[in-house]
Amino acid sequence: SSIKIRKEPPFSSKLILKELKTSDAGVYACRAEVNGKKLEAITTLKIYRPLGFSNCEEVQQPIIYKDAKIRCTATGDPAPKIQWKHKLKKIITAGRYEVDADGLIIKNITEADNGEYVLEAEIVSKSSYDEKSIIVKVVVPPKISKPPEVSKPVEGSELSLSCKASGDPNPKYMWFKNDQELSDSRIEMDNIAGKLKVSNVKKSDGGKYKCVAYNIGGNDSATAEVTILVPPSVEIPRSGDGKEGESITLVCKGKGVPVPSLTWQRSNDAPFPIGEELNGVLVKETKNRPDKELTLTIASLKASDADNYTCFGDNEAGNDAKRTYLRVEYKPVFINTPTTAYNWMGNKANITCTAKSYPKAIISWKRDKEEIKGDTETYKIFKIEGQEQMTSLLQVKVTPSNENSVFTDYKCKAFSIRDSTEITITLKKAVVPKRPVKVNALDPTPTTITLVISPPESDGGIPVTQYHITQVTSGSDKKEEKDVPVPEPSKTQRVVLENLTPKTKYQLKVFAGNRVGLSTTSYDLSSETPNIRKPFDVFITSDRYGTSPHSYQVTWDKPRTGGADIVSYSIQYRKVHIKEKEPWVVDGSKENGDYMTKTVQGKTSAVIRNLESNTYYEFQVVATNKVGNSNPRPVIIVTKKGSNLNTWSWHVWKFFSIIHKVFSFLSFSYGGQ
Repeated sequence: SSIKIRKEPPFSSKLILKELKTSDAGVYACRAEVNGKKLEAITTLKIYRPLGFSNCEEVQQPIIYKDAKIRCTATGDPAPKIQWKHKLKKIITAGRYEVDADGLIIKNITEADNGEYVLEAEIVSKSSYDEKSIIVKVVVPPKISKPPEVSKPVEGSELSLSCKASGDPNPKYMWFKNDQELSDSRIEMDNIAGKLKVSNVKKSDGGKYKCVAYNIGGNDSATAEVTILVPPSVEIPRSGDGKEGESITLVCKGKGVPVPSLTWQRSNDAPFPIGEELNGVLVKETKNRPDKELTLTIASLKASDADNYTCFGDNEAGNDAKRTYLRVEYKPVFINTPTTAYNWMGNKANITCTAKSYPKAIISWKRDKEEIKGDTETYKIFKIEGQEQMTSLLQVKVTPSNENSVFTDYKCKAFSIRDSTEITITLKKAVVPKRPVKVNALDPTPTTITLVISPPESDGGIPVTQYHITQVTSGSDKKEEKDVPVPEPSKTQRVVLENLTPKTKYQLKVFAGNRVGLSTTSYDLSSETPNIRKPFDVFITSDRYGTSPHSYQVTWDKPRTGGADIVSYSIQYRKVHIKEKEPWVVDGSKENGDYMTKTVQGKTSAVIRNLESNTYYEFQVVATNKVGNSNPRPVIIVTKKGSNLNTWSWHVWKFFSIIHKVFSFLSFSYGGQ
């Protein structure tokens, strides 16, 4: 072992102690016998233990707000004297601090206690000194600062949750669903950032998701409810068939998360109220969990109930709709079938008979109780099929040989598997219309007369298609004729006679006409064109608030010419002061600017430039023909706010203004001569 005795002949012996311990200290005796005489030598072994440290971790991490021990023991023999320091300051053993043989106790430790601690040790008798440095990092257990939020992702989308916690050292994160560890190829977890992603979520992914933040000081957790929304799925019968007078119920089933709300709607009408009968239709809920069921019941079907019916499902995840067509088997009814038709000699006209029913009806024609067969010299039958309706056209050709027999009553009969019905249609002879009730000549100009024509009392059975107008100059036999189409036979129509001779009296006759011919009499009147005159006044139509600081686009309506072509337009404008209140009126008490003029031809607009911003101007447009000028109609406008013209531009404007005055003066002087 650690103690050995080594003999060294002839007369020596050694005691060897290896790996000395403090327990090896003491009194040792060496005994020997020489020539029968016993001998003994006594020696004392004192063991010196050098200064050292034990159980001293370089970095220690106590938990905040607890009584913590900074562990470190100074060793040596004799026992060393110790002193603890924190941040180079001596620690006094009192209050929060206590010193044990194996360390320093700090009560209710906080982050303020972080830092370097030094344990100083000294054996004075041996002149031995040493120290040990320990770094203390107080551990702050995690505290959730931003818990995961309640989430409602739509099925098939991505679920994203995040969680934040404070703590030192920075906490890491784990995620659980319904207290079970998550494991799926669709799941991504970031244990450092506290994020969770689940792609292509399923309904089964719903539940309570727990975020656990942890470090060496402990853990904290927070839970969020996740509901996977499932868009609505609506199912209804593909089509419904019922019979007139009977009842029918359409059933709509809706699935989804949350359970969708359902509504029934007819075509583009408003949805039917639930639980309240409306026009013979009752919609009510018959099931609410786990799926929803909504029925639409019509107690007594009518032909008019045939239509598209749509069931709509809606929830937070989206919406769905299914449509069905309700067919109602019903007897024929006539629609868009006049009971009177018109025809005339040499013409072919159709008598129309339209029957609506389901299934579609078959139509036949009779005259004087005899069935009419198609494709004869007098009659031909054509048919047009529509949805749930049949139209039959009986074409009647009027000839001299049948004129006295075709104008009579015809019976149209519609047959279906449920019933039949019949209607009588009378074919009457169309004649020419009467003359117009009244014709007024209004507002004649040197080259035009405007006629206002009131329709005749009788159109002869078919619509008026034209007005025929003849005009004769007084004292002349030359007659001019004009046919005017009539787009709306029942309304008063304005007709303008153009290219007339100024200062001339005209005799006018107005006939009304339809496809049979012209009225046998006319409405007669006379009207006289005035002599050529100067153009009528020009009215400015542009907005009085300008859209530019330094220019203004003036527009006007083309005036009546006065009988002679307009040669040009003069735009006259000047800067003015106005009175404070509306309407804008030029203030004559102040100095206003002189008129500037710009002339244009063939236009009804012009842009005036080099104006001052936010300034009032008076504009007037004068039209000129060979007789003279129109009277001015001044209008005040204001330019838009903005920077004023620079000094150079102002001087240029002023220069041209002076030149204009000079030319105006010279023109006046020359004209005076």
